[in-house]
Amino acid sequence: MTNNGILIKQLIDSFRNNDHRQIEELIAQAADSYTKEPQIQLIAGMSKYANGKFSAAKEIFTELIQAFPKYADAYNNLGLVNKMKGEIAEAKKNFREAIALNPNSPLGYTNLGNVQVLDHQYKEAITQYRSALEINSNYHVAKANLGNCYRLIGDYKTSISVLKECLISHPNYATGYTYLSMTYMAISETDNARFAIDKSLKISPANTKAQIVSGEIHFYEEKYEEAFKCFLEVVEKEPWQDEAWVGLGKIYASRGENKKSIECYKKALSCELVGVQAKANLANVLITAGLYSEAKTLLLETLKEIPNDKFLNYNLGVQYFTEHNYPDAIKYLSKSSYIHADKFLLEAYFKNNDLEKFKHLLKSRLQEKDACNAQIGSLCSRAKYKWKIETINPYCSAPLDLIYRKNLIDRSDTYHIINTCIRSLDKKKYGEAKQQGRLTNGLQTAGNIFTSTRQEIVRISEIIRSNVQEYRELHSSSSEPFLKNWPGNYVIQGWIISMEKGGSLNRHMHETSWLTGTLYLNIPEKINGDEGSIVVSMTDEKEDCEESMRVIKPRTGDFLLFPASLQHNTIPFNSNERRIVLAFDVLPR
Repeated sequence: MTNNGILIKQLIDSFRNNDHRQIEELIAQAADSYTKEPQIQLIAGMSKYANGKFSAAKEIFTELIQAFPKYADAYNNLGLVNKMKGEIAEAKKNFREAIALNPNSPLGYTNLGNVQVLDHQYKEAITQYRSALEINSNYHVAKANLGNCYRLIGDYKTSISVLKECLISHPNYATGYTYLSMTYMAISETDNARFAIDKSLKISPANTKAQIVSGEIHFYEEKYEEAFKCFLEVVEKEPWQDEAWVGLGKIYASRGENKKSIECYKKALSCELVGVQAKANLANVLITAGLYSEAKTLLLETLKEIPNDKFLNYNLGVQYFTEHNYPDAIKYLSKSSYIHADKFLLEAYFKNNDLEKFKHLLKSRLQEKDACNAQIGSLCSRAKYKWKIETINPYCSAPLDLIYRKNLIDRSDTYHIINTCIRSLDKKKYGEAKQQGRLTNGLQTAGNIFTSTRQEIVRISEIIRSNVQEYRELHSSSSEPFLKNWPGNYVIQGWIISMEKGGSLNRHMHETSWLTGTLYLNIPEKINGDEGSIVVSMTDEKEDCEESMRVIKPRTGDFLLFPASLQHNTIPFNSNERRIVLAFDVLPR
């Protein structure tokens, strides 16, 4: 074997062992051979790429192509670097050059398909993967990526079939199991998703993508500490992984730690390749933190780059909606294909008094499979009172008859739980408090309080789940659609609202909830009449009438559940004692 041959073997062995320092030392010792032997330069660039030094890798591959313009592997690797740097058009050009130079290799087609996926060109990507498989029907990388692409277009049955076929012929291909796990997560088959990702990590424990997916599954399962560990481990070893920063950002946001969440999302944005979802999530946290102007600027700037992105248009539309700027809300929501967009668009038409557009979209939505949701149910009720539009309510026709109220003060542990909650709130144990537009003279905890592992919060979660089950059993014979179509899996999201004298909460509903509830931690004793009461209603306030609303005067320890289609607000109170409630939603997964 020649000296160069020995050097190349040493470099390959070092690369397989992730020993990038050794690669640098070997190349430094063989400076003359470096410029003469393309494979040595190629490995040097691949080492830089694997170590996250994308700019240095790009420089090496560019010089390599200048010296060896017919070297297909150099174009493939330059394309990978450009893909990681977010230079999608350049990456496509590189991969097409690689295909032209070596049309009988499946690698170029597969790489081109991968970058087309990033550009949401899924049909084109499927064509490339199939081209790769025509050259080599057993090429597992193309087959796994084909299966993943079917997941991205929502064809989960085909995705699972293709991925299983891939894993039969290549049972030790970790990425195949990772993609299979992601497909199972898309259809909420959590057990299968966990089994597949555990297989992937057993084969390749250091696989970054698998660790990220494992963290996302933990987050879905409400195992927030385990999710946190997965994402943290990734960013500590590969700080350029934007998806892991996004994961950490989601966890901090759910804890109400908005400053840390914003820091994580900004670190995600600083990565050379960042997904649109990171920008949309950052905008949501900025909104939660009250930084509305900064959030809108971020969304508008990103939309200039990707004008048709469904997440960005949805988030910007919802922000305009919350500001009561319905024309602009309609403008952006109508551009989004996101699953919740047309529900907010329907409500924006309603608020903007666009009767004909409202009726047209409502008729269309009532024919969809997911018509049974609180927001559409609420709009059907409100349209009946506002415009005399008669429809069969797809969610709940008589929500006022399905209000559940129980006082828990007789429970042996209720006083202890309530007092512990109030003390913890005063000591800011539940994260940052925030102001919100509907709330007067009060503060609300940020994020989901049920991510807390504090004993009193865990106990309240158990109480809620027990009473939700009792609620279902109590109404088991009901024909109301929301009870007959109860979600197979749900998560509880909650927050505490503390109001001072004169405090109130404006009329609203929880659009994505299934069931809404409240535990009253403290109600002032010396208040008059209906002060401090909650009003639940099937209508907007202008259309309120005796048959459409109920006024409920709560007591400390009261536990309340009602269909999420009911709008609600509170009546101001005149007392120096605080009104403190733990509000929550039962959310379908």
